[in-house]
Amino acid sequence: MKAQFDKRAKEIIFSDGDLVLKLDAARDDKGNHGKFDNLWIGPFQIREVQDNNTFILNEVGGEDLGSPVNGRFLKHFIQG
Repeated sequence: MKAQFDKRAKEIIFSDGDLVLKLDAARDDKGNHGKFDNLWIGPFQIREVQDNNTFILNEVGGEDLGSPVNGRFLKHFIQG
């Protein structure tokens, strides 16, 4: 089963300086948000890439967020 999953899974690569959105976990609970509510906050800038898919984020203004964030809670920010 793992081999089948790995065939379809796409690895998302983040690097220093990338702009990302972070999942707002407090609003992600079932029943606490509407269908069209925005569950992503940001943008944030990746300051440091650590091991095991963890990242240190800064606000765009430069203030550090503090604790590391797992990559599964991030997605690329696309300016439009």
